[in-house]
Amino acid sequence: MSKEKEIIQGVSIQIAFGETGTKFSHQEEFPLSATCICGGEGRMAFVVYERAGINKVSYICDLHKNEPGNMWVHDAVAVAVYLCKNCLKPIAICNQG
Repeated sequence: MSKEKEIIQGVSIQIAFGETGTKFSHQEEFPLSATCICGGEGRMAFVVYERAGINKVSYICDLHKNEPGNMWVHDAVAVAVYLCKNCLKPIAICNQG
């Protein structure tokens, strides 16, 4: 099995759809909408978040080193994904535990 598959199978990922995802943040709640680069409104589609203690083998932060000039997340992450009502471009807001 490749290293990538081992890491993906070991990550404790959960998904929350729509507005229920706002509370699955490692910091303050995610907003219900986000502004797109086109100026349109992005509506929440889903939140992907890591939870400790499920199958704690690896986290997304383990995929790359976090060092000056080569930034990467340093802890468990939650990512809210929004889709723009005007152009359907995805908008992502990420935070860490």
